[in-house]
Amino acid sequence: LILAFAFQPIKRFFDSVTNRIFYRHQYHREQFYRQVSATLTKTTDLHKLLNSMTTLFATTLKSKGVVILTYRNNEVVSSDRRKRSSVPLQDLRWLDEKVTQTRTSLIDRDEVSLAGDRELERFLISHRAQLVLPLRHADGILGYVFLDEHQSGRYARRDREVLETVADELTIAIQNALSVEEIRELNDTLQQRVNEATKELRRSNAQLRKLDEAKDEFISMASHQLRTPLTSIKG
Repeated sequence: LILAFAFQPIKRFFDSVTNRIFYRHQYHREQFYRQVSATLTKTTDLHKLLNSMTTLFATTLKSKGVVILTYRNNEVVSSDRRKRSSVPLQDLRWLDEKVTQTRTSLIDRDEVSLAGDRELERFLISHRAQLVLPLRHADGILGYVFLDEHQSGRYARRDREVLETVADELTIAIQNALSVEEIRELNDTLQQRVNEATKELRRSNAQLRKLDEAKDEFISMASHQLRTPLTSIKG
């Protein structure tokens, strides 16, 4: 009886220990997908969204560093989690052409090296990228996810499959965040114009009040000046 009751707790203990030792880099895909969906629906703030997804990618995929980049009004917005300099816009535009030509869904530096594309390999090395996930939408490339080397040495096949699976969902979330940001900026611009128009109306109103006061003063003075000779004439 003692052995029967003690077996399950002991088994769970040794399972957890062996999992931490031998399978510390493993994760459940479905759980990761749920985390991605929850993170993407939690906020519409672009910077919070990029930072949250950067943290999730880094912790789940055991990457030494993750940076998510997206375009906004011909500028590059970066999660910049590791405080490293963002990839220049000119380099990203060059990568856009490369990705569009090759129609690749995920860039792996090892595969690029085997293919002999030295130019792209130098680009990846210079930006410390082991994997690059293009974020595609109808009009072209919306941005990229840059991943450094894996903490254990290399990414597994399922890591690449997971990235490709969540790419569309991440793209839609970033598009929504950019749209919300655009609406906020439009509202701010409209509010600024309303405030300026209100100030102008107040200035015009003040001038009208001054003119009205001057008119009243003139009429009062004119009536007084007219009353004096009229009184004499009346007498």
